[in-house]
Amino acid sequence: MPDHDATVRYLRRKHPTKVTGFAWEFTGESLTVRGECPECRGETSYEPPVRIQVGVTKGPGGPAKVGRMGPEETYMVCQCPYPHPGDTQEKGGCGRSWTAVRPPAGTP
Repeated sequence: MPDHDATVRYLRRKHPTKVTGFAWEFTGESLTVRGECPECRGETSYEPPVRIQVGVTKGPGGPAKVGRMGPEETYMVCQCPYPHPGDTQEKGGCGRSWTAVRPPAGTP
């Protein structure tokens, strides 16, 4: 378990910057983005509703190459499994939202 901070009150709020450090896991035609919430540090994951194309791609003026096409960024909301004070509707997570940025090619 990460160093989750259970004292963070539930509140819908947006993280002001783009956040790196998330793992982008491609499986078949789906994507799961996993990592720690930047506010409460709880493990969270998100599956964007996008279809991932895996296979041969051709860049401008270049030869065909194997690659993955998918979003470079995705909007996320903390969905950690831990309770937070003030979550009267029991939505889960701390309510923080942010934009997760895909790591450079060759990294998870």
